[in-house]
Amino acid sequence: MLRFILACLAFLSGTVGAVGDSAEGLKKAEPMVSASTQFLNIAGMLAVVLILIVAMAWLSRRLMTGSLKAGRHIKLMEVFPLGRNEKVCLVRVQGKTLLLGVTAQNICRLEDWDDWPEEETEASKVPPGEFQKILSRLVKSS
Repeated sequence: MLRFILACLAFLSGTVGAVGDSAEGLKKAEPMVSASTQFLNIAGMLAVVLILIVAMAWLSRRLMTGSLKAGRHIKLMEVFPLGRNEKVCLVRVQGKTLLLGVTAQNICRLEDWDDWPEEETEASKVPPGEFQKILSRLVKSS
């Protein structure tokens, strides 16, 4: 089996000329390359192919996310998980900010605001945990 694989590799790499039934049918071939050299050659080609696949995947992901971000009209500002399949989402759509309750079966608008700041600056960033306080205040008031 090993001889067959080596013969196939030698044939594909072009080290063997014409193959015939008798010794006269053989042309003078180039000197045989050692098996270790062939292995290193194949391993190197495999590494190049793998690097190209990874580079193409990275490039396509990079280009895809860039093109999708350019045309977005919906911005997911915050997500707060309440359970395994339940969460509350703060979403910005066409100048409105919506507080949505999301379950496995339903999406419900809990609150909406028209005067939410458009862009966050360093002074207007909500500190971590503030969203939970606002949410608990809204839940208690309903």
